[in-house]
Amino acid sequence: MNKTAAEWLRRAEQTDVAIDDHMAALAGAIDTATDSRDMEVLKSTDDLAAALSEKVSESPMAAELAYMRANAWSARRYICKYRSDDEWDWEGEEIEHELFHLREAAYHPAFVHLDPMRQCQIETNLGNLLNHVGRFVDAVTYWDRAIERIPKFAMANANRGIGLGFSDRGVLLYNTLDYPSHSLAVERIKCAFRTSYSLFDKIGQFVNHYWRLGMKRRDVTLRRIWCESLNNERKLRQVFRLYPNWPLRGLFWLSRDLFDEFPGFRNHTEPDARDIATVRHRLEHGFLRACLKIKILILGHKICKFRTRSHAPASLPLS
Repeated sequence: MNKTAAEWLRRAEQTDVAIDDHMAALAGAIDTATDSRDMEVLKSTDDLAAALSEKVSESPMAAELAYMRANAWSARRYICKYRSDDEWDWEGEEIEHELFHLREAAYHPAFVHLDPMRQCQIETNLGNLLNHVGRFVDAVTYWDRAIERIPKFAMANANRGIGLGFSDRGVLLYNTLDYPSHSLAVERIKCAFRTSYSLFDKIGQFVNHYWRLGMKRRDVTLRRIWCESLNNERKLRQVFRLYPNWPLRGLFWLSRDLFDEFPGFRNHTEPDARDIATVRHRLEHGFLRACLKIKILILGHKICKFRTRSHAPASLPLS
């Protein structure tokens, strides 16, 4: 015959049993009380788990007990939600304690000694709770950790999929006749473009340092690093002339695809170089909106064109 929540609790409260039996009885009390919505037993299990935690503070059981306490508070949260219609109440003692104990379990030094399945359960529950309260970006971190441990851990994979789709779910857009495209995928393209473009100046900084060219850091760009001023003209630096390095020469010619307003660098080999530079400027310093009729511009290749809107009067001639 199955034990009731009260019977499990009495078993957990006995002082003449081994700690493992205490833990098993406590877990049984929490699970049974959750199913039967027994709030009083759940409150008692939290007090009992707190007392046990002091006895095993340095062992993996301490992390396990923190996880149990989080489950007890989670059950209390669902019971309160079941009894109330106020689903959007921002505050809540249950959420606060559940979040605290899940973090207590995840951050405990003994967490690394827990069974990988238990580690995944703790991290997934923490991600779920953060997602529930609206911190869906933070939630992805914990789902990812669980998936890294067990790639086919279903709960983490499912919730991560739901969480990543949040930005495009239930979005209401008005067509202003320029057919804007707003989605997580578009924002990822923008981020990829910014990151890729920023690599150019980082390469320029490396070239400046490695060949000891002496340019001031604030003046270094991949476009300008190769040249020096001779008789008021921009000439290729002597160190690079006839330099037998094929990939390095490739970087030099890649730099010629980039647009630069600085005198002496306005000539370029990419017809869309000015547009690409404008896209980069809008992404870094203003606002850029992608429209449905787009091609993508990445690293000088004609993959996307964007129409731009910003507070400053500027437009991108992209017909």
